[in-house]
Amino acid sequence: MLAEDPSDQFLQYALALEFIKIGERQAAVEALEHLSDDYLPKYYQLGKLLEEDEKIDQAIEVYKHGVALARKTGDLKTANELAEAIWMLD
Repeated sequence: MLAEDPSDQFLQYALALEFIKIGERQAAVEALEHLSDDYLPKYYQLGKLLEEDEKIDQAIEVYKHGVALARKTGDLKTANELAEAIWMLD
C-alpha cells in the first residue's frame, strides 16, 4: 500500500511503528522525523524514542511542538498527554 501512495502519512507512521517493533530504532526516528509537522501522532512516538535514547532536551522540544499543534487543532486530550510527558522529564 505504501508503494502505491508513499505520501500517505498514516502508512508512513505505521511503518515507523513497525520499525520500533523490530528494534530498528534509528529507522523509526528517521521515518517519524520525515512525517509532516502537522501529523500529530508523530510527536508522542518520536519523543518517547528520544527519551529512551536519553536525548531528554530533544524529547522535550518534540513534546512541546506536539502540545502546540494539539492545542491549535483543539485536541486537548493529546495536548494534556504530551504536557504530562514533559512534566515527567522536568
